[in-house]
Amino acid sequence: MISTGLSMGSQESIIACDLCGCILGQVLKFALGPIAMTIASKIVGLHGNKLRAAIIQAAVPQAISSFIFAKEYGLHPEIIITA
Repeated sequence: MISTGLSMGSQESIIACDLCGCILGQVLKFALGPIAMTIASKIVGLHGNKLRAAIIQAAVPQAISSFIFAKEYGLHPEIIITA
């Protein structure tokens, strides 16, 4: 978390990409992620509270792991951190 905060603090702008890229990232994370998790969970037979937990988990931001992978592999961590 410290690394994420330092990276965000060193940027000129809190949003490192254009508005379209920011919206795309949000849609992918908060709409398509839970939809994909719902489909996959139904395929493997999850239901009830386990299904609900899986769907919520798919929408929870995972800034730390996403940031670490982006920084490690040079995949635009300044954009990942804002999504």
